[in-house]
Amino acid sequence: MAIETTEYAPDEFDLKAAEAQHRGVHRAKVTPWQSVRPYFFVFAGAVLVVAAAYMFIRLNDQAVKPEAAGNPAASAGAAAPGTSTDAAPEPVPQQTVVAPDPNVAVIVSNAGTVSGMAGKVQSALVESGWSVPIINSTPVEGVTSSAVLYSDEQFKAQAEAVAVRLGIDTVELNTSIGDAINVQILTEYGDTVPPESTTVVTQGAEPAGATATSAASDTQPDPSVAVAVVNGNGKAGLASTIVGGLQAYGWASAFSNGNTDPTPNTVVYYPDASQEAVAKSIAQTVSASATVSLDASRAQITVVVGTDFEG
Repeated sequence: MAIETTEYAPDEFDLKAAEAQHRGVHRAKVTPWQSVRPYFFVFAGAVLVVAAAYMFIRLNDQAVKPEAAGNPAASAGAAAPGTSTDAAPEPVPQQTVVAPDPNVAVIVSNAGTVSGMAGKVQSALVESGWSVPIINSTPVEGVTSSAVLYSDEQFKAQAEAVAVRLGIDTVELNTSIGDAINVQILTEYGDTVPPESTTVVTQGAEPAGATATSAASDTQPDPSVAVAVVNGNGKAGLASTIVGGLQAYGWASAFSNGNTDPTPNTVVYYPDASQEAVAKSIAQTVSASATVSLDASRAQITVVVGTDFEG
């Protein structure tokens, strides 16, 4: 069946002037930037959120770390039983030592293989304020590493101070030594003495030897006092060694007066009662085991070094 079409005559709606233009709103052509712009803003926003979260975590972590460093219990995640987590952490106590006491004699023994170390240690201790009348190379039995030995509890504080000054970790009581303090320098110590800054001094601390002989601690070395040193130990040259130590400490008139038969104890004899304090000061300088005795037959103060002297 055929469909019939009807032709109508053109009217005003079909006619348009040649100069007429399209009127109304028309969609412009979409550019590539306009296509990706929404995705770009979403991506940029996500980056900003992640960056802000990262910075927040870093700042929070830096604020927490100092607390954890000062409070071990907090870093472990829990406080110790019976303690408050609000309490401020206690500071680590500073190591303190007593001031050097020149009346406590320190003997330095180079028991190692590094040449000249006894002299270096002696110089460092003397500069710090100790008396080091004797240096030698005599090892103490049983000592396997550098150590500061003390013969009596009254010298412990001074021994600890010496150890801090020299950077030595081992401080031990050893009643077999004949000196107040004996520093054993072994090979592992090296060839350099640490600087003075390693020592932290307790201000106003009473020297360790002050309670032992108060009269001696009040007596300063007098270069005009004659001090004879007699070797009753049997070790050759010991009198001269002790004389050198006494002179270095300030007893400039000390001199060697030869040898005598072996005597068991080191004794400082003084001819007049007024010289007792001086004799005690000299005894402390020579050896912790030295005693003093009044002997009017002596022409001057005389140190008789006995076999108990092990310096």
